[in-house]
Amino acid sequence: MTHPVQAESLHEAENRFSQIRHMVYRQVERDIGDAISHTIRLTGISDDAAKMADQWRYAHDRIPGWSWSREVRKFHRRPRRVEAAIWATYNNQPPRLCELVLGRISRNRVYASIHYLAANPEQETPLSGVFAQLAVRYLELQAVALGCTMLSIAKPVESLVNFYGTLGFTHCVKKGQKIVRLERRLYPT
Repeated sequence: MTHPVQAESLHEAENRFSQIRHMVYRQVERDIGDAISHTIRLTGISDDAAKMADQWRYAHDRIPGWSWSREVRKFHRRPRRVEAAIWATYNNQPPRLCELVLGRISRNRVYASIHYLAANPEQETPLSGVFAQLAVRYLELQAVALGCTMLSIAKPVESLVNFYGTLGFTHCVKKGQKIVRLERRLYPT
């Protein structure tokens, strides 16, 4: 006789996926911290961090078309999410918010996707120039932890498509002429 499988509550799912994200945060901190000789810290994206990012001042041609506060609230309804605020401590200053990354894990855990990614444009940080690589490393490790086989960058900025190609995102999915996402197999065949 088989017993019915009890559905996981939203609270239980949030706790389980939160534990996985925190495990991945610590691994990325070890991987990257060794390489840059500064202390970095990955956390979830708090309301305060989202508000800080909403205040970042961008060059006129680089203004993102979203509100971090609004997007974080939407994504927080989904336990299976890609989420990290990346902080760095340097020059004997308190930790500074350097980067935010937000995305999702597909229902069948095939895809781990970045939907929103931004670095602090107002100051040079130890992560300047490597923030996309750091976000992709986080995405890779979270995908591995969840058993995903594909990574993707959703709706990439057109001028960055070639750059993402250097990070392995070479399969382009289009709808008409518009790029919907860039994909990369986690485990090359």
